[in-house]
Amino acid sequence: MLVRPGMLTLEPSRESPPAEGRAAMGLPSLPALGFAALIAAAVLGAIVSAGSDRREIERLDPATRAGLVERTVADLRSACNRNKGATAPSGWCRDQAEFVLHFDECRAGCRATAREVLRVSPR
Repeated sequence: MLVRPGMLTLEPSRESPPAEGRAAMGLPSLPALGFAALIAAAVLGAIVSAGSDRREIERLDPATRAGLVERTVADLRSACNRNKGATAPSGWCRDQAEFVLHFDECRAGCRATAREVLRVSPR
């Protein structure tokens, strides 16, 4: 290329071109951000739900709570005892065991029964 004095010329830049897009700037993609937001919302929902369940349990009158604990423990012992041939679905047994552990009325024997169910129930 012939360059004359006073003539404006464009030379290619020696610098790298400006980074384009989120990935080039080291930022996560929008779908990844959306997925992360969805996971965060699910975790927050589970936390709020667990607190809500606990509050609902606390609102029950003491006689109802005690009866519910007694009945749940009886179900765990009869329907979930694999040593005695119980055939209740393991998921149901696990859910019942986790549920009864939320009660303050679930004392040592109750906790031992629930933990045994949780120990032997496949996930």
